Amino acid sequence: MDLYRLNEINEFEMAGGKDIMYSNGVSVIEWAEKIADYFPDNTIKVNIEIEKNGKRKITIENISL
Repeated sequence: MDLYRLNEINEFEMAGGKDIMYSNGVSVIEWAEKIADYFPDNTIKVNIEIEKNGKRKITIENISL
């Protein structure tokens, strides 16, 4: 789900975003910070950051290995 063009949180709800996010499956959400209040406690967050040298820095939160 790409939320780049999301202007208001009710647009996410009207598009069925909550139903998708809380279904039995995996949801991948780009620009997820726009709906951070909706994340369930067990959300695994993957952040991809492009560093100045062009390399990508990937961090993963809320996962046990």
